[in-house]
Amino acid sequence: MKTIIRLFVYLPVLAAITLASACNFVYFEKPVPQGAPEIKTAPAFLNGEYLIAEENGSGSQDAIMHTLLRFERLDDTHIAVGVESALPAGDLSKLKKALAEAQAEAKVTDYFVSEKLIYYTLAQEDAEEKTGMAIHLQKRGAYYRSPQWIHATYIFDLAKGRHLIISTSDLPVMSDLLTVQYKPEVTDFPLVAKGKGDEVWLSSEEEPGKWSLIYLKRVSDKELIIKGTLFFGDDHFKKNQAKYEAVTPFRKTENNDYIINPTDEQLKAFLADPELFGNTRLRKLAGK
Repeated sequence: MKTIIRLFVYLPVLAAITLASACNFVYFEKPVPQGAPEIKTAPAFLNGEYLIAEENGSGSQDAIMHTLLRFERLDDTHIAVGVESALPAGDLSKLKKALAEAQAEAKVTDYFVSEKLIYYTLAQEDAEEKTGMAIHLQKRGAYYRSPQWIHATYIFDLAKGRHLIISTSDLPVMSDLLTVQYKPEVTDFPLVAKGKGDEVWLSSEEEPGKWSLIYLKRVSDKELIIKGTLFFGDDHFKKNQAKYEAVTPFRKTENNDYIINPTDEQLKAFLADPELFGNTRLRKLAGK
């Protein structure tokens, strides 16, 4: 599974690009940028809880569920990132309205919402097979959270150069934790972390010679921008191939991914292109 998709693309950066039928990734031959210094100490500003405020120029104020990133500077060399969904405390009525509309459209057969539990049943073609969904809520600050919405934890070990992804998608229910052997899926990629001023580049080697990128920039004490290796439709690339290859050559792999080896100036030009690397602006939660 692709690193960036499992991390900052659970953000609807996940949905940052409308996909065509074929999907492609852009990788780098080596960690980038080539001229930036490596860092072994976790930047102090990568700490706290952030909500997605804007993606590719579109605000997310109309969304019911908001994506939240939790950055934790565990110590001088480790950064942990958790991705979860958050429901604003004042939006329970909006959620109820959305479920009522889904029921009127026969997409949902039953539902109820409280401050501690969301329950709904999805309609199926076979009336005997109904899929019931129950999500427990915990109110923290101005948002409702749920442990069920924590999809994975990502750990960046800057000192040892490791990028760990710990999947919690198969976490047993609490009553089974003592009787069911739980082995979370863990992937471990080589990591090269670089930083300069308010910018951080995290390069992970997913396969030999194929480095993905997560780029973070501090805009202010309350805002971060995230960009990274994203996928796009093959049709999109063909339509824009001349523009991209005017910057640097794209080498297609047997998996229909692309490999590039840009100079630092070329990388800067690519990161400025929201169609290729996306653009997600995060707003820090007050007091976090």
